[in-house]
Amino acid sequence: MKSANEIYLALQELCCENSRIRQYELSSTLFGMKLKEGVLLEEHVMKMINIMGQLHAMKIEMPDTLKVDLVLQSLPSSFTPFINNYHLNRFERKLLDLLNEIQQFYDQERKGKRQEVVSMASSSKTKKKKPMKSQKKLETKPRGKGFKKKATPQAKKSKENGQCFWCKESGH
Repeated sequence: MKSANEIYLALQELCCENSRIRQYELSSTLFGMKLKEGVLLEEHVMKMINIMGQLHAMKIEMPDTLKVDLVLQSLPSSFTPFINNYHLNRFERKLLDLLNEIQQFYDQERKGKRQEVVSMASSSKTKKKKPMKSQKKLETKPRGKGFKKKATPQAKKSKENGQCFWCKESGH
């Protein structure tokens, strides 16, 4: 029969092996997370923070910068302007502050898209005026101090015939 100390050491080895597997699963999940369509932003970031907390409880320490980088890397390409702004301005944020800023950006983007959709829908309903028939522009040639309009050959013919260029009637 084994002593209590031997049993305790055997159980501790088993437990440590399971904790190592759990650590691997948590870190694998954390490093592979990407925000998917249809998932709320808050849920995604809070899930990441929860996994980071579980790793911290297992005495796995991560610097805050790594935590922030993991959250930023999990965002889709539509958040690239936010990520670039974050890096250019060299912000140092805690995870919850970062979550609030990402949410503000997301809300602004969504509001901007709604406004674009509304403006496109309203512009498609309005009647557009038909453009007038294109008129031939009179050529201009600089002469002296000002410009003098040069009549087109068609306009000269209508003067010779005594016919109006526009309505094709004579006498006016």
